[in-house]
Amino acid sequence: MANWIDNLSVDDLIESNNFGEMQVVYINGSRDVGVKFTTTGTLVSNLQKGNVVRGTVSDFMVRTVQGVGYLGSDIKATKTEAYQSWHSMMERCYSDEYHKTRPNSIGCSVCREWENFTTFMPWHDANFTKGYHLDKDLLFQGNKVYSPNTCCFIPQLINNIIGDNKSRRGDCPIGVSKRKKKGTNIFNGLYTVNCGVGEVGKGVYIGRYTCIYEAFETYKEFKEFILYNYGETYFERGLIGVKEGDALINYKVIDDSPWEAHKGKP
Repeated sequence: MANWIDNLSVDDLIESNNFGEMQVVYINGSRDVGVKFTTTGTLVSNLQKGNVVRGTVSDFMVRTVQGVGYLGSDIKATKTEAYQSWHSMMERCYSDEYHKTRPNSIGCSVCREWENFTTFMPWHDANFTKGYHLDKDLLFQGNKVYSPNTCCFIPQLINNIIGDNKSRRGDCPIGVSKRKKKGTNIFNGLYTVNCGVGEVGKGVYIGRYTCIYEAFETYKEFKEFILYNYGETYFERGLIGVKEGDALINYKVIDDSPWEAHKGKP
C-alpha cells in the first residue's frame, strides 16, 4: 500500500468504495489531492493520498438520502441540527417505511433547491429557534411542498395543534369520531368531538352529537378560537414572528375527509 500511495499520479483512475470511478486531477503533497468522479464530474479537493488510494472518498452530488437529497459540497455537517432537520424532512416526504405509520405525509415533496443540503443549511441557520419544529402547513394551509417560501419554524405545541391525524378519524370530518356500542365495532349513532390543545397525547373533550354537521362546526369553532389566542399570545411574547402570528390568527379549519363531499346532504 505504501508504494501504491507513493506512486499515485495525476490522471490515475481509481475505483471508489461506493461512488464509482474517480480520476486524480492534481497532487499537491500527501494531504492535498484532488479527484474528479467520472460519472458525475464532481470535483473533490484537499484529500489525503491514503484515502484516495483506499477509495474512501464520497461524491457529494450523488442523491444518497432517500434517493433525492444530496450534500451538495464536501461540508462536514451531518451531526448538526440543520442536517437532522433536513434529513427528517426528506424522510417525511420520500420514505416508504415512514409512510406506513404516518400516511398524512404521502404526496409531500421538497423543492428542488432544498434537495441540496448545502442550500438548505443557510436558510435553516437563519430561521431556526432551539426546540422549534420545521413546518410547511401553517403559512399556506393545504401546502404539500417544503420550500423557503412556504416553511417556518414554530413551537412544538403549535405544530401539534395544527396536525391532523387522518388515520384515526377514518371517514369522519376532522375532530370528529364515531362512537361504538360498548364491546363492539357497531356505530351507536353518536359523534364525539375532541380537540388537541398542543401537548402530545393531550386533548379536550368537547361533547357528543347526533348530527355530524353540528359536531364538525363545533370543532371548527373551538380550534380556530384556540389558534387565534395562541397567535396573539405567542406574538406578544416574542415567541413567533409577524407572519406566523397572522397565520394563526387567521387560521381556518379545512376538512378534506370523504364526509366533506356530502356536506349539506341529509
